[in-house]
Amino acid sequence: MNGDMQLVRSHDPGSFNLAVGEPFFLQEQLSFAQAIAPEGPFLYPHTRGEPELLKELERRHHGMHVVVTNGAKQAISAALAAYAEVYGRDWAHHTTPYWPSYPILAKKELQYGLNFPQGISMGGPNATEPPAVRIVTSPNNPDGQESDKDCDIWDAAYASPVYGFTTPPAHWTVAIYSAAKMLGLSGLRVGWAVTADARLAEAMTTYVERYSSGVCVTSQRHIAHVLRHLRIHDDHVFFDVARKTLLANGETFKKLMGDHVALYDGVPATGRGMFAWFQVREAEKESFDKALEATKVRLVTGQACGEVGNLWYRVSCGHHQHFTEQALEALTRAWKV
Repeated sequence: MNGDMQLVRSHDPGSFNLAVGEPFFLQEQLSFAQAIAPEGPFLYPHTRGEPELLKELERRHHGMHVVVTNGAKQAISAALAAYAEVYGRDWAHHTTPYWPSYPILAKKELQYGLNFPQGISMGGPNATEPPAVRIVTSPNNPDGQESDKDCDIWDAAYASPVYGFTTPPAHWTVAIYSAAKMLGLSGLRVGWAVTADARLAEAMTTYVERYSSGVCVTSQRHIAHVLRHLRIHDDHVFFDVARKTLLANGETFKKLMGDHVALYDGVPATGRGMFAWFQVREAEKESFDKALEATKVRLVTGQACGEVGNLWYRVSCGHHQHFTEQALEALTRAWKV
């Protein structure tokens, strides 16, 4: 696991980790969801998903096939593998910048991995290959941009009003959702894939069963309970309050760093996504990296997101407001901007 990937999962108390994509700001508002003890029996999971969770998800995705997965990451892997198996699509395309895990997942599931041709409607690496599996993340991780382009896989992890989401892609075949990003329940490891394509749904179901024998029953029942609670009690109330924290973190970034970086996007600029995506000036790169090291502020590098050069960084705006302010204040003081 490389350094950028380790940071995304680290909970080191000795550092200011603004790299981790943990939606702490949601956990504060959905505190009722943290302590639920679902009843047994705890048998092997149902294929495709537990009935009570599928019932809630099918209410949200009417008329679609739903496949419950071990987090959104497994849903993406299952979708890529299904495209390879069902349609012989052995390579994928995602514009830069992208979530750092995409090259890893594509390399694992597809013969040719993740490629970046100028024209994605063309065939694969060889003229006779099928076209790429087109992936769109909207709102995007890391820059928060929305896309209305057609795609095969829509990574909809941030497709929630809490992240400023407004418009889906014009057409998609498989959509991927995340209980971690939707509800802040990262440790339960529940995601789901949605599609109208029965063959892809069946292949994704087989993938989950083959590699993990289903998804933890307790986690699925927990998520079902939370979704039911939110449906009954008008879920926008919880998310409206949480969104204010997210936007406040964006304002903190603008106040402390906005005038001192070359460019920035995402939450501070548009209110979309969960991150601040910014570029330092080349002349200040060395001093900025020294400030990061001195303050132990952890960020994801732009290179991990496919960006050429070493001037781009990703900051999570999903932390507690006080933590975000404390971390950015320490960084700017050390940077002496």
